[in-house]
Amino acid sequence: MNPTIPRFLRIDGEVRGPCDLAAIRRLVENEVVSRETEAAGAASGPWFPLGAFTTVTAFLPPRRELGFKATEFDVINSPGSPSLDVREAIASAQTEGLVLRPSHPPDLAAHLAAKAAAPANEVEMMVRAVRQVEAQYAPAPPPPPKWRPSRRLKLMVALAVIGNTLLAAIPIGYGMWGESWTMTILGGWAVLYNGGLALLYFTMPKD
Repeated sequence: MNPTIPRFLRIDGEVRGPCDLAAIRRLVENEVVSRETEAAGAASGPWFPLGAFTTVTAFLPPRRELGFKATEFDVINSPGSPSLDVREAIASAQTEGLVLRPSHPPDLAAHLAAKAAAPANEVEMMVRAVRQVEAQYAPAPPPPPKWRPSRRLKLMVALAVIGNTLLAAIPIGYGMWGESWTMTILGGWAVLYNGGLALLYFTMPKD
């Protein structure tokens, strides 16, 4: 059961007291303690909120009630305002003029010519000045790269020349050049050899 008169107060974890009602009242007026401050009749407790003691509730500030702030609404429609017609709103939105302007003037060429002849405004002058400075200090563009055959291509061309020369030199050396069966066999070997070189060229890593 709560005691009627608090004698001790616990402020910031430290027990203060004994205190009389006049001292507690001064602490309340100086906002040192509040309703939630722990108080007890003895230093050993039990502890209760100060607002639970009936002897001090008279000079404690009233409990602040929480609530929602009233929202103020501005009246923008007078009672006699006509209702909105959706069809009229759609029709006004599809009307060219102040509401909906065309994306380009009717005579685009004349518009561009008049714009080019008109004196530049401040924004255009600033843009032109920035472009001139950029062009003045911009690095020169690099020259286009020159085509150079890779080592892989050089190797394949050399093997093709050497291999085809050897394939033609063998029947010529034996005097069999021009015979049908010799040319057939020679053509088959040439196709296999050059096809193998092409396959090797595309499967080798690029240098």
